[in-house]
Amino acid sequence: MPSPRNARLIALVAGAHFMSHFFQLSLPPLFPVLREAFGISYLALGVVATVFYAASGVGQAMAGFVVDRVGARPILLGGLSLLAGAVLLAGLAPSFEILILVLLLAGIGNSVFHPADYSILNARVDRRWLGRAYSAHSIAGNLGWVAAPAVIVPLAHLTSWRVALVAPAPSGSWWPASWRPEANCARAWPRTPRGRRPAPSAGPPRRGSCWRRPS
Repeated sequence: MPSPRNARLIALVAGAHFMSHFFQLSLPPLFPVLREAFGISYLALGVVATVFYAASGVGQAMAGFVVDRVGARPILLGGLSLLAGAVLLAGLAPSFEILILVLLLAGIGNSVFHPADYSILNARVDRRWLGRAYSAHSIAGNLGWVAAPAVIVPLAHLTSWRVALVAPAPSGSWWPASWRPEANCARAWPRTPRGRRPAPSAGPPRRGSCWRRPS
């Protein structure tokens, strides 16, 4: 069994990945309703999805450099908060044009997960559990895809599409709040020239050290 520290860190990172995939698939199940609400075509809704995934894909390359410079933890938590906030704003969007801008922000927030997640897992999880940590990370993302339509569609049916988007969004703010810097330092450690990680210093991490780039 992994140590409690490893298990908690894997659960937190996998949970963030779950939320990422959940929010990714929160809008597509509502496309038939959005088509009627905004009076647009499915082609226009395809543009919305393209904007989201284009921003997410391009942003991933940039996010990798930012994670290496700033650290994984603040980037991951900031990205999750931005993604959740953008989904909430999508539920409040008064027009199709605003919806596109909001999905652009959502794509930027979604772009950070893979660079940040793998930096944290590589840096902080015992190598004996690294493969299983990757598996938990991947499975959690797939479960997020499964959960999104199962939650969004019934909620939209019982209430409205706006409530279906707004109601789950606060969970994206609750998840970052569950990270405790003093107990779960999740910054990425620099690599040595030989490709090996330097060992972390002995003792618990200093308060706030997760927010700074390692010297």
